[in-house]
Amino acid sequence: MYSVLAFSGHLTAIPDGERYSLRIPNREMYGVYGDMVIDRLGCDGMSGAMKELSKAILSDDEEAIGLNMKDLFERVISGRILVNEYPYQAFIAGLLMNLFGNYDITADFESGEGYHDIRLKRKRGVGPNIIIEVKHTREDRPTEERMMALAQGALKQIRDNDYANGMSGKVLMYGIAFSKKTPTIVSDTMFLRGRFDTFISPPTYAVGMTMLVAYDGRENTEKALDHAISEAVLHGEKLYILSVIPRGSETQADIDRTHSFADAALAKARAGGADAHVIVESGVPDAEILSAASRFGCGTIFVGRSGKTSLDRVIMGSVSNSIVANAKCTVVVVQ
Repeated sequence: MYSVLAFSGHLTAIPDGERYSLRIPNREMYGVYGDMVIDRLGCDGMSGAMKELSKAILSDDEEAIGLNMKDLFERVISGRILVNEYPYQAFIAGLLMNLFGNYDITADFESGEGYHDIRLKRKRGVGPNIIIEVKHTREDRPTEERMMALAQGALKQIRDNDYANGMSGKVLMYGIAFSKKTPTIVSDTMFLRGRFDTFISPPTYAVGMTMLVAYDGRENTEKALDHAISEAVLHGEKLYILSVIPRGSETQADIDRTHSFADAALAKARAGGADAHVIVESGVPDAEILSAASRFGCGTIFVGRSGKTSLDRVIMGSVSNSIVANAKCTVVVVQ
């Protein structure tokens, strides 16, 4: 809401010590803001609508994006200010500010070979990067073909101008064309090589944002496995299950036992709907986990928290602490 008011010149910042207070100096606009936003939506209603829209955008649900976006525009924005692309851009960027903790969010900012409309670059977590390009027509009754062509043109602009420059992993791209308050949406996905992205067999397959879970068959890593499976399925990412035979314990019995629980974990993950693969290595556990995460381009590592016994706490505590301290990607320690 504030982004729309700022863009239209109806929001001012007043110094207040080390902070700023925001004011809507125009009495008429203040009344409109109160009637349209506060009274109609309320804080809870607005928060819920924003979360639903954000969820749809992160999950590439074009239908839900269109329904939520149209509903928000109809409930909040006056058609009188929708004269070009900028009010649409400002309003959508404002709606997505609830994702600010996990993303760097910029609007009408230079990237690649031009200025993107809205860009969300992931800085933590496992979600995709997002780029949105907005188009607008003032035609009274544009055809469906006309709107689709505008949306496809917006999507093409993202690729042609390299707006994803500097991103890594999964990137969701949206071309959105508006006729008044009705959006037409098309989307596409790309995977970009980043700091940890590598090529694996077959060599033509580029890894996007994959996940890795360290698993040794104990209760604490079982919980980490369950959480990793649910996250991999939710975000549609590849999951690697890594079991390490500690150096000095490479007896045939230990090898057989490790392969047995690793195969069981793989079956569980695939039964749960995950695109899962198992890796069994021998060596120092934390070193092998970090090496595998780098080798397979992992954006997230899941580890279990220390177990109940003193030995468990010494072994798993030191491993999880080392992973947290040395990993170059997100680490999730599961209780």
